[in-house]
Amino acid sequence: MDIQGEKFILDYLSIYYFYEEDAFRSMRQDAEKILAHIEEYSRYQEGDIAFTKSKFGSITESHTQKDVEVVIPAEGDTVWFQGEKRHLDLKFKMEVKNLEDHARIATRLIEEGQSVSCLMYIDYKQDQAFLEALNKLKERQI
Repeated sequence: MDIQGEKFILDYLSIYYFYEEDAFRSMRQDAEKILAHIEEYSRYQEGDIAFTKSKFGSITESHTQKDVEVVIPAEGDTVWFQGEKRHLDLKFKMEVKNLEDHARIATRLIEEGQSVSCLMYIDYKQDQAFLEALNKLKERQI
């Protein structure tokens, strides 16, 4: 699919889901194994998915992808990650932090009716144009 708009390559895209421990146990057959591993090592890794415990005691499931193409169309209120249409809730949250070699943008992603945390890491060669495009997108969001 050829989507018209400004194209960028994120160094990393991380999406975070948070679960109360009881809910986590009921949704995964291997929950006890994961929880035991987290208790012992503070982290459990399955491919590009990592499980940890948050500072508030909930279970965090993070999905991280490298070299993610993101297209921000000139119109509308959504973006495209790897050709998949997604909605960033920039009106709710858009925090930018400059790191050593990346800009990190924290926001919310609306996915299947729920709001999940999202971190986008982009190199400094693209960050200003990317932030400008995100701010234009934010202005179009209701």
